[in-house]
Amino acid sequence: MKLRAEIFSYWTFDTDLAKAMGRWKEFVSGSGYSVDLRAASTGEAVAVRLIEKDGDRWLAISSTSTGELFERALGRVALEMAKNSEIHVHAVDKDA
Repeated sequence: MKLRAEIFSYWTFDTDLAKAMGRWKEFVSGSGYSVDLRAASTGEAVAVRLIEKDGDRWLAISSTSTGELFERALGRVALEMAKNSEIHVHAVDKDA
């Protein structure tokens, strides 16, 4: 099963998510709002991406499978974004 969530924000201030998660053992690469994580023990991969479309922008957090890493990443992203702006979190996809 793959998981995906989206975070919508008023974008009051920029948030460096890569810096916030850069010391995690699962951190693979990242810059600003883009982050790639991978759990060595389970192979779960999580990606955080800034999406810009039709004048709107939001963050998409997706995982290759259900797992703890997705939940940790979603929680960290939500907390970091909420420090600077009001946010709305939506679970948008659960594919088998």
